[in-house]
Amino acid sequence: MFSSENIALLSQLFLEEAKNSPTILGAKLGDIVKKQFPDENIRSNYGSVRNFVEKNFSEILKITGRQGIDNVYTFDLANTANTSQIVSIEQKSSISPDKPTIKSRSDKTSTSQQIPLSDDILRAAIKDSIDSMTAEQIRQLAIPAGILLDAINKTNRR
Repeated sequence: MFSSENIALLSQLFLEEAKNSPTILGAKLGDIVKKQFPDENIRSNYGSVRNFVEKNFSEILKITGRQGIDNVYTFDLANTANTSQIVSIEQKSSISPDKPTIKSRSDKTSTSQQIPLSDDILRAAIKDSIDSMTAEQIRQLAIPAGILLDAINKTNRR
């Protein structure tokens, strides 16, 4: 079984994944746990990743769909302040004045972690998608985008 310190650490690792995407697959959660705690067995202790997440991380992860046979979880960043591991959200000008920092407390240590806002996550996802596109795909996307921008500009001139 996982100690409260281990659950707190996994919570932070899962929240770190929220910087990359607003969703995560159950298999990826299992991989993170296995990498951090290779001797622990979620299936034997909880029956499934779903049960493990529901028991320990229901405040920050919600099942929102399926991809094949895997559950898709969405990070509920609005509720992260309600978890037992989260102490406070405050502005840290030394990190970035416009992004909240989450301070986590375990028995003996205190750490701070920057959590991106949902629009930052969306921007990063769009940037990653565009970065992976070929020049031809970008040209095909640009034509309808240009038509849409022209329509918006004409509307704004009226």
